[in-house]
Amino acid sequence: MLRKKKTEKSPKSNEVVLPPMEFKPPISDKQLQQGILIACRAIEQYPVAVMMIAQAISTRADQILLDCTAQGVIVRIRVDGLWETMPPMDRPTGDGVVVILKRLCNLNPTDRRTRQSAKLGVACMGDWLFELVSQGVPTGERILIRVEPKKPVLKTLSDLGMREKMQEQLKSLLNGDDALFMLSGPPGHGLPTTWRVSMDAADKFVRDFHSVEEINVNDPEIINITRHTF
Repeated sequence: MLRKKKTEKSPKSNEVVLPPMEFKPPISDKQLQQGILIACRAIEQYPVAVMMIAQAISTRADQILLDCTAQGVIVRIRVDGLWETMPPMDRPTGDGVVVILKRLCNLNPTDRRTRQSAKLGVACMGDWLFELVSQGVPTGERILIRVEPKKPVLKTLSDLGMREKMQEQLKSLLNGDDALFMLSGPPGHGLPTTWRVSMDAADKFVRDFHSVEEINVNDPEIINITRHTF
C-alpha cells in the first residue's frame, strides 16, 4: 500500500512572512510579559511594526524617528549619521504601530502628550536594546528610538573597513613616541565606535590616552583611559 508523502505547506502569495523576532518587555513578571506579547500580536498592525524594526536592524540604523501628525506618520532611520526617509504610514497604521511599541515598553499608549521613556530588549539578528522616548509636540507626537547592540558589532579595524596598510600606519601613530594623535568627529558619525576599536589596537599600558566627553554621554568606560568631562 502506497502512502502519499506529507508536503509542507507553502505560504500563500499574499501572506507576509515575518522575520524571527523576540521582544522582552521591561517587566519581571513572566505572565505579565506574555500577556503583553499576546495582546500586541493580536493588533492588526503588528506585522508592520516588526518589519520596521527588522529593517532598521538589518540596515545598521542606530535611531528610528516617528513623527505622528493628523495626516499620518513620517518614518526616518539614521544610518551612519545620515537620516533616511522610509515609506510613510497612514493614520490608522501609524496609530497601531505606536500602540504596539508603547505596550511592548509597558508605557501608556493613550497618553500622547506626556514625555514617556522605557527600554525594550529585542532579539533579532543578535541582541539589541531599544530605548524609546515619546513626547507630545505641536503637530502631534514624536517618538525617538535609539537602537544599541548589547554586544559590539564592529570589533576590529578591519570591521571598520580599514585596509591592512592603513591599520599599520594607525598603530604606528598610536604607539609612537613623536606624535599627538587625536580622534574626533561630529555627533552620530561613529566616533565612540572608532575610539573603542582604535584603543583596542593601541598599547594602553605604556602610552597615555585621554578622552574629553560630555558628562551626559553614557559611553562605556575603557580601561586605562583618563576621562575628562564637561
